[in-house]
Amino acid sequence: MTTPGEATFSLKTDWVFTAYSMFAVVVAAIGAYYLQPSIHENEFAINMIVTVFSILSGFLVGIIIFLGEPSFMPPGDWKEAQLSKKVILARLTKQKWLFRLYLGTITVVFAAVLVPKELPGLISWLERGYLFLAILALVLSFRLPSVLLQFQADRLDLEIKRRRLEVGLKD
Repeated sequence: MTTPGEATFSLKTDWVFTAYSMFAVVVAAIGAYYLQPSIHENEFAINMIVTVFSILSGFLVGIIIFLGEPSFMPPGDWKEAQLSKKVILARLTKQKWLFRLYLGTITVVFAAVLVPKELPGLISWLERGYLFLAILALVLSFRLPSVLLQFQADRLDLEIKRRRLEVGLKD
């Protein structure tokens, strides 16, 4: 029997995530280009984007803190803990980039709001920029529940392993 870490953790390229990310980039680029006119000077939409991504940023920080909790390290020696640390940090790195994408979206919105009205071309490109980031972040966020569920499944597997070891049963 493999350990839960071996069964679910991998430092190899996640081709499903890579393909999904490429799909998200294409959707975001098309959406940003065609939806820009609908967001131009639409304060309600701009406020909604800032609010949503501010909330998502805070939520994601909480998730990163929770998922990185050291008490969830698998039982075993220091070598197993070291491998688990690398894998957990690799997983959390994806969430860190999603957090940065949220903040990048808000940053570009603020930049667009601060640009003088006398520069409509720049404003239009900034609007496309934050729409691109917002759509990209939103599409990538749809994977977040699956990521959280996998973390919880791994933790349950580790707890079962710990309890088996506690009563003297091998894997």
